[in-house]
Amino acid sequence: MIALAATIGETDFEVNDGTAVASASEDAYELRLRGEHFWESELGVYFSGTYTSADEIGGSGTSLDDASAFLALSYRATMGDTFRMPVRFGPFFLTSDQDGAAVGGPSTVTISRDLVGVRLSAEPEYIIFQHDQGGKLAELSAFAEITCGSGSTNVSGGGLDEDGYGFTLGWEIGARYKFASGLLAGLSFLSHKTNFGTTESYNSGVFFGTDEDFTGVCITAGARF
Repeated sequence: MIALAATIGETDFEVNDGTAVASASEDAYELRLRGEHFWESELGVYFSGTYTSADEIGGSGTSLDDASAFLALSYRATMGDTFRMPVRFGPFFLTSDQDGAAVGGPSTVTISRDLVGVRLSAEPEYIIFQHDQGGKLAELSAFAEITCGSGSTNVSGGGLDEDGYGFTLGWEIGARYKFASGLLAGLSFLSHKTNFGTTESYNSGVFFGTDEDFTGVCITAGARF
């Protein structure tokens, strides 16, 4: 399977300094590329890469851009011809650039946040119906995916460079139709959160914790072999 997806939605960004929470919301979009291959043993390999962007999220001249990559080993559990559930586990990397951030001075800087860790996902899929077209199957299915991950972080900007911990959570629910030719089309609703915890003060500085939530409607096109 290989698929390209585009999502239109909204990003909510919060910074917690321990006494107050500053938040902002703005329209955003996300692009995603996925690929997965299974062998007869139901073991497989999986890759997912995403890019998410929100402009003017903290006012004029600000933006928040994320990119991530997830590489995993997969196992696909099945139940007859009506149910399948890939479970994926492996390393992931996420980087986030916040442009136009204020860090206590009159000028603004770019704050870069990186998260490296491991991620687990499960995607149960129920086949609503299948139709044989000349020996090739067309099918309609409904699916739900849940993901979680955690790891260590590095945050830098304004001359500071600090480490900490973070996590990600996400879910997606929708439907797919696979044509007899193998082409795939899907529509879904998804949401995911990235948390960067307040950093340790190793270098006489600190970056406060942030929460970034993206929610939107996703259209997918691809092929399933």
